[in-house]
Amino acid sequence: MPYGAKPLPLPESLPGDFFVLVYDRLMETYVLLIDDKDGSSYDLGDDIQQMMWQFRRWGHPKLGDSCIDLARTFGSVQGVFKDGRTIPLFKREADKRSVWHKEKDRGRSLPPLRAT
Repeated sequence: MPYGAKPLPLPESLPGDFFVLVYDRLMETYVLLIDDKDGSSYDLGDDIQQMMWQFRRWGHPKLGDSCIDLARTFGSVQGVFKDGRTIPLFKREADKRSVWHKEKDRGRSLPPLRAT
């Protein structure tokens, strides 16, 4: 099982302040990482309807639906219970060409002034 995920049964409720839902593209499965003292993770499988039902059972239907969609798109997403927020988690590569060094490039981007 990916990420050391535990097999079913799933917890009765989701503890903590947040959870992370990861979509493993190679295995085509979802893994739920929860905010408990053990840092537990659960393999939710690939049945989206079953996952939607489970999030309804936990009392977070809208949060669960949006997290399932975002996890599939970005690979992983954090769901925050307090305000129902979803935060896509993905690695961004820095584009070194877009970095502008103010002191080093001072005046280069401005057109030369003509004397009148």
